[in-house]
Amino acid sequence: MERKRAAAIFGEDYSRLSEVLYMFTPAIGPLAQDKSATSLSVEPQGFNQTQELVSVVTYSKAPEFVRMVELLLGEATFHKALDKYHTKYAYGNATSMEWIKCMEECSGLNLQTLAKTWLNRPGHPEVTYSTEYNAASKEYVVEISQTGFEDKPAENNGPWEIPIDWSLVKDGKSLKTGVFLVKTKDGKLVIPDVAEEPDYLSFARGWSFFGKSKQTNPSIARLTKQALSDPDAVNKYQAYRAVADTEKAKVIEGLLKGDKQVEISPEFVELHGSILFSDELTPSARALTLVEAKTIPSRDDLSHHYAAVKEATTALLQAVWAKYSTNIEAAYNKVCEAAHPGPHVEQFQERALKRHLLLLIVAGGKSPVLSTTPKIAPTVAPSKLALDLLKKSTFVTDQATGFRLVLEDETFADRAKVQDEIFEEWRKTPDMLTKYISIVSSLDSKDVGKQIVKLLANPSFNPAQSSHGRTLSRCLSQIRDFSLATDEGLDVMVEAFVKIGKVNQMSAYPLLQCFDHLDRFDDATKAKLFATLQRMQDSIDKKKEESLYNQLNIILEKKA
Repeated sequence: MERKRAAAIFGEDYSRLSEVLYMFTPAIGPLAQDKSATSLSVEPQGFNQTQELVSVVTYSKAPEFVRMVELLLGEATFHKALDKYHTKYAYGNATSMEWIKCMEECSGLNLQTLAKTWLNRPGHPEVTYSTEYNAASKEYVVEISQTGFEDKPAENNGPWEIPIDWSLVKDGKSLKTGVFLVKTKDGKLVIPDVAEEPDYLSFARGWSFFGKSKQTNPSIARLTKQALSDPDAVNKYQAYRAVADTEKAKVIEGLLKGDKQVEISPEFVELHGSILFSDELTPSARALTLVEAKTIPSRDDLSHHYAAVKEATTALLQAVWAKYSTNIEAAYNKVCEAAHPGPHVEQFQERALKRHLLLLIVAGGKSPVLSTTPKIAPTVAPSKLALDLLKKSTFVTDQATGFRLVLEDETFADRAKVQDEIFEEWRKTPDMLTKYISIVSSLDSKDVGKQIVKLLANPSFNPAQSSHGRTLSRCLSQIRDFSLATDEGLDVMVEAFVKIGKVNQMSAYPLLQCFDHLDRFDDATKAKLFATLQRMQDSIDKKKEESLYNQLNIILEKKA
C-alpha cells in the first residue's frame, strides 16, 4: 500500500522504475544479497542473531512476492482476498500461510508451490527466452528456460513458479497482453491469432517477478525500437540498458587491451539523445532510464574490472556530450531557470533530469577517455554550476548533487572551504549529517580514502547510529574501483569494518557483500582479497561479534 501511495504521488513509471533500479544495485541491492553466500530466505529456518531476519531481502523480496500473487489473482480478486484476510484476523495474529489460504479461497488457485519456493529458500530465478513469429500459422512463440533452483536442498529444489506479464507491441501499442505462469524448467508460450508480426515482445512487464531475464536472440535494432516505444517503463529501461551495455562492454574490452581508439556507435548516442529530449516521457522517467551507473551487471566476465568499468561509463557520457553539448547546456539552463521553492512534488520530476544533465556536463569537462571522442569544453565550468546548485537551490537533492560534484573536482580552489562550511551546517540535523556521510564515503576522487578515514575519526560519526555505520558501509561497497581494486581501499575497508562492526554488526554487512564474486578474479588478486577477509576476521571477537565472524567463515571457506 505504501508503494501504491508513492506511485499515486510521484507517478507509476517513476516509482516502479526506481524500485527496480534499487533491486539491481550491485553488492548491497536485494538481488545481489539474495544470491550471496550469507543469504537467508524470507522465512529462514535458522540464523545467528534475530537482527539477521531484517534485511533488504526481507523488505524487498516479500513485497515482490505479494505483487506476484496480485498479478496472478487480478486486482479485484486480490482486494477481495485482502479484505477477507484483514476481516478474519483483525486484532489478532496470523501466519504467512494463513494469508496464502485467504488468497487461495478467493481465487480458486493453488499457491502452495509458489509460496514454498519464493518464501522458504534463498535465491531467485534467472530466465532466458527466445521469440519467433510464424507468419503461416499466425502464432508468436516464446521459448522460456529458467535456472537458479538446482542447488537448493532436496526437499525444496523444484523449479520456480514465475508469473510472466507479457505484451506484443506494434508501433508503440499493445496488440495482445496476458500473464503466463512458468512452472517447469522449460516452458513454451504460444500466442495464437497474431495477424501481423509485432515489433517486439515486452517480457515480464513492470518486472513481474523477482529475478533476472535475458532474451537470447535480440537485435540492436529491435532493442532500440523498444527503448523508444515500449509502453512499459521498466522494459523501456531494460531495452535501453541492453543497448548501452553492449557499447560499454565494447569500451571495457578495448581499455583492458590498452586500446583507446574504440568508437562508440552513433546509434547509441542518438538513442540516448532521443530519450533525453523526448516530450513524451516525464523528466524523471527520462533521467532514470538514462542513468549510467559504474556497473555492467549483464557481463559477469567484465563486471569485476572496476577501473575499466568506471572509465567506460564516463566514455559513454562523453560521447553523448560531444554530439549534444549545446542542447544539453540549454536544457540544463532552462530547468534551472524554471526551478522555484516548492511545492516539492511539482519540482520532483525536473530535479532528476537536472542531475542527469549536469552529470553529462561534468563528463564533458573531463579529458576524453577515448581518442575517438572530441574534446568540447563546457561553456561554464562544471564546478561553478555545481556550486551554484549547492548554494542557490532550496531542495536537498539538488544541494547533495552540487556538494558531491564540488568535492569530486579536486582542482576547485575553494573545495576544502566549501566542505568545512557544509559539514558545520549539515551536522546540525541527523538527516543532513547522514547525507554528508553518504557523499563523502562514495566520492569519485583520488583522496576518497583520506576522506573516509577522516570521517571515521570525527566525533560526529557515531557507529552506534545505524544510519551512520550502514550508510558508510553501503557507500564504500559501491566504489569498488577504490575499495576492492586498490591496496589503500582494502585498508580503508578493514578500518571501517572494525570501527563499525564492533559496535553494530548488521551495519558492517555491506562490506562483506563486496566479496561475493571472488571466483572472477585472477589468483594474485584473489589471494589479496582473502587476506583482507582474514584481517577482518582476526580483528573481531568470535563470541562478541558472532554473526560477522560466522559470515566471514562462510566466505573464507571458498578459499579451500
